[in-house]
Amino acid sequence: MNELNEHLPIDMENRDVLIEKFNSIKDLGASYLHAQNKISSSARVPSEDASPEEWSEFHSKMGVPDSVDDYGLPDELPEDSLLTRMKDIAHNNKVTLKQWESMANEIVKNEQEKSIARAQQKTESIDNWKRQAAQVYGDDMEHKSAMAERALNQFVGQNQDLKQVLEETGMGHHPAVMDFMVQLGEQMADDATPGIDTGSSSLGENAQKLAERGRKLALMRSLRDSRDPDHEEVLREFMDIQQKLEAAGYEGVTDPNLQSKWSI
Repeated sequence: MNELNEHLPIDMENRDVLIEKFNSIKDLGASYLHAQNKISSSARVPSEDASPEEWSEFHSKMGVPDSVDDYGLPDELPEDSLLTRMKDIAHNNKVTLKQWESMANEIVKNEQEKSIARAQQKTESIDNWKRQAAQVYGDDMEHKSAMAERALNQFVGQNQDLKQVLEETGMGHHPAVMDFMVQLGEQMADDATPGIDTGSSSLGENAQKLAERGRKLALMRSLRDSRDPDHEEVLREFMDIQQKLEAAGYEGVTDPNLQSKWSI
C-alpha cells in the first residue's frame, strides 16, 4: 500500500498525482530537496543594491566569460574584422558565450558573402576592361600591353601604396588607366631608343636571342592569364628579358632594331 495514501489529506489538490508518482514520504521529501537545490543554484537577478561581486557571480552563471579573450574567433578571420573589434563591446555588455557564438557565426557568414561578391565583381570588371582594350587596340594589343607594363613597372612599382590599390581593385586593367600607361610607356621608348650599335655593344647577339625568347613568351597564354598556374614564373622571365633589353638601351622585345614581330 502506498504510504502517501494514508498521510495525505483526502481533499488535497493533486493528491492522486503525488500518490501515483511517489511511493513514500521519503521519496516525496527527496524530490523536494532536489528541487530546492536546483533553484538555489540557478542564476537569480541580483537586487539593485547588490555588490559588484554578486553581479559578477550572476553573470558568470549566465555564461559571460571572465575575459574578453575567451570570445573565440575563426582562424581565417582578418585582424581588422568587425567581429574582432566587437569583442570588447560584447564583454562590456555582458554578452554570453552562447550569444557570442550565434552572433559571430552570422557576422562571419555575412563577411564571407561580401568577400565572394567583391571578388566576383572584380573578375567581371577586369574581363570587361580587357575586352574593351582588345577592341580599341586590335592587332596592336600585345605591343600596347608591353608599353603599359613598362610604365607600370617604372612608376607604379616604386609606389607600394598605389601598386596595392591597383592590385586589389584591378584598376590597372581599366581602359583609361591602361591608355595612360601606354602613352607613358611609348614616351619612355621615344626618349631612350638606341641605335643598333648602342645595344649591340652591351648584349651583342644575345639581344636578338633575348628578344626572340621574349616574343615567344608573349604569345603564351600563361603570360596573359593571371589565373594560370605558370603565370608568375612566365611573367618573371618575360619581365627579366624586358629589363635586360631596356638596360642595354632597347625598347624591349618590340624594339624594331631587334626585328620584333609581335603578333597575337
